[in-house]
Amino acid sequence: MAVPCHIQDSASQLFYQDHRSPQYQALLTITELPHPDRSILGAFLIDARDPQEAACYFLRETAIDGTSQSAPKKTIWEFLSDWKDLVNISTGLSAESKRLVYERDGGRCSLTQQEFKWPDDSDLRIVHIVPPRVLTNPDLVEGSLHSSSWRQASTNPSSHSARGEMAIALSGEMMLLEDKTTKQIPIPHKDIFEIHALFSNALAWMQLSVTQNFRFPLLPKLLFSTFRRLWTALPCFVRAATYEKLLSIGTYFYGPSFSPTVQRLPWGLYLRKAPAHWATQCRAEAHALDMVEKFTQIPAPRPIDVLQTPDASYLLMTRVPGRPIGHILHAMTDEQMENVVFDLKRYIAQMRAIPNQVSKFQICNSAGGGILDWRIPDSQSGNLRFQTEADFHNFLTRGMTDDTRGSAAKSHALSHAIVFTHGDLNPRNILAENGKITGIVDWENAGFFPEYWEYTKMHYTVRYLIRWLADVVDQVFEGYRDELHVDNMLSDLTGPF
Repeated sequence: MAVPCHIQDSASQLFYQDHRSPQYQALLTITELPHPDRSILGAFLIDARDPQEAACYFLRETAIDGTSQSAPKKTIWEFLSDWKDLVNISTGLSAESKRLVYERDGGRCSLTQQEFKWPDDSDLRIVHIVPPRVLTNPDLVEGSLHSSSWRQASTNPSSHSARGEMAIALSGEMMLLEDKTTKQIPIPHKDIFEIHALFSNALAWMQLSVTQNFRFPLLPKLLFSTFRRLWTALPCFVRAATYEKLLSIGTYFYGPSFSPTVQRLPWGLYLRKAPAHWATQCRAEAHALDMVEKFTQIPAPRPIDVLQTPDASYLLMTRVPGRPIGHILHAMTDEQMENVVFDLKRYIAQMRAIPNQVSKFQICNSAGGGILDWRIPDSQSGNLRFQTEADFHNFLTRGMTDDTRGSAAKSHALSHAIVFTHGDLNPRNILAENGKITGIVDWENAGFFPEYWEYTKMHYTVRYLIRWLADVVDQVFEGYRDELHVDNMLSDLTGPF
């Protein structure tokens, strides 16, 4: 888990723990470290065999617990340096060891069953667990340089490897680890797996690297209006047949998308294909994109065509550059996260200025019709829209017990501005490059909602992506903590379907 720098007063449920606990105090202390150093040291405090005891050890060593009468043994930076040294003890695998692993596994990955022709195959990656030699490392024996940190972070291994078989679980399947040679090469001992599990996050942060994204050419803006006008003048059956062919081409070249209904196409395009009865939602999303283009400077797709046939509905739109920010969040510096906060504040302010000129209903989709929201039951099948915020809140608590409705009453009694809302600003739908937001996509949930709804929905979709919540979401929005507490309670009692 990436450790955020804004832990104190975070609204994330992950930090609804005893703030007096050693682990919380230790995590609070290391927020002064930059990312990813903060997460490297955080792995010691979170993944240890006994996290609270590991935190106590850290606080004692750095004399932050307030009980030590002497000078601290180490600064936080020195403790981090020693932890990095300890983590690096477990890295590295000799060429001879790699050859033995290749022979033992019969040239085939034990998990995926992919075959390799020779040990130095360029595509072969031998993912080592903690090698057994670390157990005899002189720096780890009792009283040595790293013995205390090792004892806090790891389990106590028992006997060394012996020939045998062991099954491990992967995605519900059992994979057999065995020696496929006659040489009786030892397989990894279960204790080594346990040690590696404790060190794996620290190893991952140590090996952090950022890859550059290739920029594909997009449709020139000057030609967009002409292309849209000419394309939509073609007969429906021609466009539908073209879309089906483009779906096959897009899947072949780019693979399936993260969304089952959206596919990337050539020439900087995306296509949403849904059942025929979903055409109303496709039109509402296209209308939302038109409003965003008209009233804001938010980088968002531009709609080209909405088409309904007896078998399907289609929404053709342009692509915006960038990668889902959730994919690169671990590699982003604290300064880049601050840039994202700045961008989001600006874009959300622009969204909130979009006027509702289409409906007498206060809470509705962008075109004045029924809302679509994965948080709200029945919104996929019903024409849900509300004339007042009170009607909306009554719907959210319908069927709840009197105690639950009473717990929500104070928050729901507050009057909120009704503003244009994206409704699904999760890290998959926010695109970024070089620490800047380059696009916001997936506007099918957009509509007019109470002003707190964007904030509570951003928590609802990713409750366990703590760095995103603490360092971005909670920094973009001020207040709404009571509303978040109530909506967490209500969403836990119901479901989206």
